[in-house]
This record gives sequence, structure tokens and C-alpha cells, in this order.
Amino acid sequence: MGFDSRPTVRTGQPTVFTVGSSTTLSTVKASFTSFANLWALPGTRIYGDIGQNALKDFVVEFDYAGGIFTVYDPKRFEYHGGGTVLPATWFMNYDPQIDGEITVPGLPPIKTKFTLDTGAGGTVISAPLVSAHDLARHVVATMPAPRSAPLADGVNGIVFDTVTARIDAIRIGPYDLKRPLVALSRDTQGTFAMAEVGVNLGGNVLRRFKVIVDYPHQRVILEPNARLHDPFPADASGLVLTATGDDFKTFIVHGVVPKSPADEAGFREEDVITAIDGEPATTYALWQIQDLFKDASRARRVTITRAGATLTKTIKLRPLA
Repeated sequence: MGFDSRPTVRTGQPTVFTVGSSTTLSTVKASFTSFANLWALPGTRIYGDIGQNALKDFVVEFDYAGGIFTVYDPKRFEYHGGGTVLPATWFMNYDPQIDGEITVPGLPPIKTKFTLDTGAGGTVISAPLVSAHDLARHVVATMPAPRSAPLADGVNGIVFDTVTARIDAIRIGPYDLKRPLVALSRDTQGTFAMAEVGVNLGGNVLRRFKVIVDYPHQRVILEPNARLHDPFPADASGLVLTATGDDFKTFIVHGVVPKSPADEAGFREEDVITAIDGEPATTYALWQIQDLFKDASRARRVTITRAGATLTKTIKLRPLA
């Protein structure tokens, strides 16, 4: 939700932010950075985000289930829902933080701050918290990694150094989320190397709620939706994919996890996926294809092109974490 504070991000002239056709949020100094490395996953071009300095005078609501973002006048806003109201502080004066805890096998519950990051897809445990509790040795399971170089997954082409793992639970207020998938940060610099971050909550957790951030009154309201107790699926294929082309519809195998279903089926780096179960790959965005490969109960027929030849392979999905 906040603007990136790294020195590689340039601050420019005051900019007027408008939501919808007529709601002016604020005139602020905008930061300028490249979002190009984030375009492939949603299959669309994103040119910016709106942060705390534009939203700080409002109550903002993220209705994940309904796909609606709402801005309220705090003088008129009243909450009458069935959610939980939590006191909030602000990390580096822009991202809301709330108290909670994580649990892992063999350790007592670990109390920490949760930083709400509505611009993130996944949840990251900061490197100092990982190190302080030796979390890499206490997780339920760890996702195996491919031999290929990691893809950029942040603005300005940042590559985060993480290990994807499963822990016992995330607890926030009365909500107990079982066996969540998280990234354990190994970064030595940047945001995730800061102890103050605690756990950076992304969309895989926040999508289970209607999230209301009341900036003027320093509180966060979490209202569960029907997804609250959905499982946290992990990749079950061993394929690491990227999308290229003007429409981000060319799906290329960037990496293959050794001894994974994809490896056993004979996939190779640089294979291009053209169809899944007979459906043209162009039907999907990258994130949707990734979701297809998370269903560990299925076998998928995947058509690829390789060195000019067309091949069809059956990949028998199974849990990797």
C-alpha cells in the first residue's frame, strides 16, 4: 500500500490522484519506478499504485471477494459489520501493521507485527524473524526450487531471496489460518531485511477478508468472507513459468524442479506451452495457468512446442509442499 522508499525510486512533481470520475484523494509527490517486471503475472500493464500519502485522510475498503475498492469520508463512515476491529500502527509511516502470531512445529507461538501489503500476492516472513527463530528448521514443509535463476518479482526488477515453505498457522485476532504458504526471506538488504516488518501479509491471506483501513482512527477492520478457511494450495507441477509477448500470452518454461512431476514428464526449460487439456493457453493469464497446476488431484495434458516440434505431455500433479 505504500510507495517504495528505496533510493532507486525517484520522487517527482506533485501529482493529483483521482479515484473513479470525480473523487480527488490528494495532491502528493509521486514516486516513479518501473512495474514492468510485474506485468506478466496478471497479463496486463500496471503503471503504478496508490499509497499512504494519497490515502491517509480516508477510510479505504478492499473487498477482495467482490473485487471492489471503496474510499470513504471518515466523518461519515460507520462500521456495522461482523468483522474484528484491530488497533493499527504504521510501518515507516505508510503500511498499516497489526499484532498477531505465527506457529511452527516445535516452538511456542511467535508474536509479531503483521504488515498489510495489498500490492503483494504472497506472504513473506522477514529475514530477521526467520533468523531469530531458525524458522527454516521448523517449518511443516519446504517447496523444492528449480536450478534456473530466480525471476524478478519486485518493482525495478528486484529479485527477492526467499524459500517458500508451509507453517502451522497464522493467527490474527480471532482468526486462525491453518497451514499457510509463506516465503522465508533470506534478504540481507531492503524491506524484508528489516526486523520492523515482521510478517508481510499479501493477497493469499488478505483475500480471505474484506479489509478496511481507517487511517484517521488508526485501526484495521478484518471481516471474513467465504474464503476464510480455504486451503493454501502450492504448485503441484514443478514448473516455473513466465509470460512474454505484447499480450503476455506466450508461456515459457523458465525452470523445472528436479524430480518433480514436470521433470518426470520430460519438460525442459524454454518449452512453450500452447494448450492445457485441449484448451488454448491464450485463454488464460499466467496466474490462471499457475492455479491449474496447483490441483494435486489432477493429471493435465499439456501441449508444448520445442525446437519447432509440437509435443503433448501428461503431467501427474502431486503436492510439493
